Amino acid sequence: MEIFSYESIFDKEKQNELRKIFLSLAKKGKKIEVDKNSEIELPNESSIAIVIEGKLKQSLINKEGLEKVLFYLQPGEIFGEVDYFGETKFSAITIALENSKLSILEKNILEEQLSKKPILYRYFMKSIIRKLRIIEFQMLNMAFNDSIGRISNTLLRLAAQQGIKNDDKVIINFPLTHQELANIIGCSRITVTRTLKDLTSKGIISVKHKKIIINNIKELEKLDKSF
Repeated sequence: MEIFSYESIFDKEKQNELRKIFLSLAKKGKKIEVDKNSEIELPNESSIAIVIEGKLKQSLINKEGLEKVLFYLQPGEIFGEVDYFGETKFSAITIALENSKLSILEKNILEEQLSKKPILYRYFMKSIIRKLRIIEFQMLNMAFNDSIGRISNTLLRLAAQQGIKNDDKVIINFPLTHQELANIIGCSRITVTRTLKDLTSKGIISVKHKKIIINNIKELEKLDKSF
C-alpha cells in the first residue's frame, strides 16, 4: 500500500504555479478593496473572484451561529469557481481576515479568456479538486480521529499547505488563534488549548507569534489515526 503524504497532494511548486496563473488572470478583472471582517458576496454565480492581496476564509455557519471553516484563501487563490461551473450558488460565507484586494471577473470576461486560453480550464479544475481534497481530509479527520488526532491531522495538513521548512522543523506560515483552529477542526476552543499545551509540553510543537512550529513531525504523525 502506498504511503500517503500531504506533501504529495499539496505540492508547493504546483500550488505556486496555480497562484501565478490566477494572479495573471486577475489583471483582466475589476479590482475592489474589502475591509477586514467584511462579508464578501459576488454579484451572481456567473462571476468569480481572485485574491490579489490579503487573506480570506470561507465557512459554513448554522442557525445557532456555530462556524465550520472550509478554506483559507491567500493571494492567487480564487472563489466562486464552483458556483460558476456548477451553475448554482454554494452556501459558504466568505469573510476578509484582513484588508484585502480582489479582482472580480464577470461571465463575459471569463468566457473570453477561456476561449482564448482553453488551458485555463485545467487550472480551474485543479482549484476545484484541491478544495474537494481539503473537504475529504476534513471528513476523514472528523470520522476517524479523537480530539488529539484531529488537531494533529489538521496541523499536518496546514504544514503541507502553508509550511516553511527550517532544518528539521516546519513553521505553519499562517497565524491562527485557538478559536480559529477550533473552527477548522470542529471542536471547542478549550479542547484546542488543552491539546496544544500537551503537544508543547512534549516538545512536539511550539508557538511563536501565533504561528505553530512543528518540532517533531514524525511524533505528530503517530497521533493521526485517519489514514
